[in-house]
Amino acid sequence: MLHPSKDLDQQRSYCCGHCRHLIPVRPVSYFLAGAGYSPYRELIQRYVKRKSSSRLQDAFEAEESLLPGHLRGLVGAYVHSLSLRFAQDRSYWKTASCRDAFETVIEVAMEMLPLETMIATKEDAFRKENQSLAYKLFKIANLSFAYLASMQPKQRKLMGIHNNLFNYHS
Repeated sequence: MLHPSKDLDQQRSYCCGHCRHLIPVRPVSYFLAGAGYSPYRELIQRYVKRKSSSRLQDAFEAEESLLPGHLRGLVGAYVHSLSLRFAQDRSYWKTASCRDAFETVIEVAMEMLPLETMIATKEDAFRKENQSLAYKLFKIANLSFAYLASMQPKQRKLMGIHNNLFNYHS
């Protein structure tokens, strides 16, 4: 269920002239076209199932390092705010789709980070020139929630993530 639509499959470009990695031109649109209405907890389950806690932490740090320099020092407060608002909200985890989660993550990012010149509204996150940044902010939130779930069985239960889905924990 978490696969991009075939219509958007052609909307890809090479990430640089030296490698053959394909990346979506509009990563937010590409992701939401395929997974927008999937339950958000399923996305977090996928992260936890595929990566150990230490690899989730490494991925988080890698994503953080890709942010513009003026945002990197503020990521801790951003993640803390996301956690305070959503980590313990059982109804959020029961009902939120990936699209809902993306929108709430962007709302928190707009409140916590100096994004006014880039993303002043949720709609701005969908502008082609802002999608890369918006998607990084979303991935940081996903990795943060996945790390939390990987480390805390009570959190997994609250999120509705099943233990039998995990390959390993570290």
